[in-house]
Amino acid sequence: MSTPVCGIDFGTSNSTAGLFTGGTAKLCALEGSENTIPSAIFIDDDSTRSFGRAAVKAYTRGDDGRFMRALKSILGTDLARETTRVGTRQVAFTDILASFIGDIKSHVDAQAGQELTSATIGRPVFFIDGDKEADQNAQNMLEDIVKSTGFQNVTFLPEPLAAAYTYEDTLKKEELALIIDLGGGTSDFSLIRLSPKNKHKENRAEDILSNHGVHIGGTDFDKVLSLMCAMPELGHKGLMRAPFAEKDIEIAPWLFFTLATWPKIHTLYNQKTVRLVEDTLNHALEPDKLERYLNVLEDESGHTLAMKVEETKIALSASDAHHLDMNFVEKGLNVPVSNSQHLKPSLMDSCEALNRTVQETLDDAGVTAEQVSSIFLTGGSTKLPMIRESLLKPFPHAHVVTGDAFGSVGVGLTLHASRYFK
Repeated sequence: MSTPVCGIDFGTSNSTAGLFTGGTAKLCALEGSENTIPSAIFIDDDSTRSFGRAAVKAYTRGDDGRFMRALKSILGTDLARETTRVGTRQVAFTDILASFIGDIKSHVDAQAGQELTSATIGRPVFFIDGDKEADQNAQNMLEDIVKSTGFQNVTFLPEPLAAAYTYEDTLKKEELALIIDLGGGTSDFSLIRLSPKNKHKENRAEDILSNHGVHIGGTDFDKVLSLMCAMPELGHKGLMRAPFAEKDIEIAPWLFFTLATWPKIHTLYNQKTVRLVEDTLNHALEPDKLERYLNVLEDESGHTLAMKVEETKIALSASDAHHLDMNFVEKGLNVPVSNSQHLKPSLMDSCEALNRTVQETLDDAGVTAEQVSSIFLTGGSTKLPMIRESLLKPFPHAHVVTGDAFGSVGVGLTLHASRYFK
């Protein structure tokens, strides 16, 4: 094949891209020597854009501008067609997404030594749960965005299938494999027959027994933990005196749910929300806590809080106790958090939903857990012990393989591109 092709895994939390040249699929360096890039964008007040770690750095050092992360989650929603304020301008979200993917393309082009025109793009099994039309609209929107960056030929592949092809490239014999891909925004599952003799087949329809997914991922785990541990310190579930009401009422829950939701945090940074919180503050029974919320709004430090919650989640994966650092909100504010009292309870509902989805994946294929010979794990959330143990419990005899948490999908997409764009 004379023309190189690539695969792009545009993720909710992190992204990768691979290049197929010389008969090999290899991840590209996207930020310095790093072959992963956080799916983060910072636009300063002069409209200069930075991406990935550079975006996080600009935001955390206090540069003036707008920080956004986890924007993949808005594809297929009404929010995706809206704009956000940056300085004195309104910028379309589709334009912001295109600039991020365009930055990835520029790095891949540079390493290929030419401008690429063909790519396989990863997608969750479902962008939108339970709505085929909205799901297709989300893919169409992403295709338009990708093509706007210069790609002419674009195909899509479910992310767990991409991970399956990466795993298949290592096999010596046939296996019935369950692929578990737990990402930042979705959890996806594929049941597929893998074999070294079939890996070069272009059409794998007869080998794919089932694809399934659910809109639960790492950012959802962050959200629940935030609502449990961080938001009460800002007034969540607090009460306010309401004029003409017979009893005190709860402060608007949506304020806290929005602040705990990665892709929606920036929507709070406007005078309308500030005025609402200021007015509520006058009636709050615990005004000191709501004053903290107002400080977060005025400092636009919601993403800093989300990062601190994410750090706490990761820390509790290795130890039972940690302190959620909220010193940036108020000096001396450190919230004690434990694995047993906070992280595990916050994950229980997600574990049950993920296990139901796995069982539905098996049922769709007419396969029992005992028939699954191997399980391939990928995605950052597979590192959470409780999630991992819960998913593996029904498969005590299966061979478990842990892939590159952030790279398996990108490599598999690149392998698919090499076969599709022959």
